[in-house]
Amino acid sequence: KVKAELTLSDGRVQKLGEENADFLEGHEAALHTKNGVLEYLPTSEDKSEKLLFNTLRIPKAGVYRVVLSDGTAVWLNALSELHYPVTFGKDSRKVYLKGEGYFEVAHDKKRPFSVVSVSCEVLALGTAFNIESYRTGKISTILVKGKVRVSESMNKKELSPGELAVAQGGKLVVTKANLGKVTWKDGYFYFDQENIEEVMEILSRWYDVDVRYSGSVPKAVIEGTIDRNTSLSEALNVLKDISGIKSEITGRTVIIK
Repeated sequence: KVKAELTLSDGRVQKLGEENADFLEGHEAALHTKNGVLEYLPTSEDKSEKLLFNTLRIPKAGVYRVVLSDGTAVWLNALSELHYPVTFGKDSRKVYLKGEGYFEVAHDKKRPFSVVSVSCEVLALGTAFNIESYRTGKISTILVKGKVRVSESMNKKELSPGELAVAQGGKLVVTKANLGKVTWKDGYFYFDQENIEEVMEILSRWYDVDVRYSGSVPKAVIEGTIDRNTSLSEALNVLKDISGIKSEITGRTVIIK
């Protein structure tokens, strides 16, 4: 569902959905929401060196898109959080991500754009990329187009389109990416050689359910695509067709047999 919670710089909290709304953020910007998109429209030039920050939080079973003051568009997946300036400063553009986000960065040669996620920083120069940091200590960056530089501890790598960088334990490994992984922003789950625990972790965030295993965890490997607009029972039926795994829904709990 399209939903989010926006915390403004003065601590006010706004619940966001698909409905239209307009409000002001200090003297910095006018905020406009329409059809599940939050857009920042600067109302004045930089008047202060101090940046005002907003935080956009996406709950379980939610998704939202925000257009930042520079025109950069960010799609945020379920159980994710983006912390960012209402308007950027004169020299740089930096935002902070937890969870998963897809970025289409507005080109600005004078102000590089970077995303900090846990211990990893991704520097972009007019580009589109996906960052996922749900798993503790593991940050995955997929470059779709353009160019990014990924930094983890003392390691730095520049990615070419179609490459994946995984930062974990101070190491940075670059391999070929599966671009199907970023189709979540277009409304699909895409599974490529995932085990059942990884798949159910994704489904639990989207459908806001807990997962239990009856007996040992099945060792099936999942490949396939599921429409995110489908119901939980239908999604589990697709998994059964793909892998033979049986499940049962009890209240807000899914039991994998």
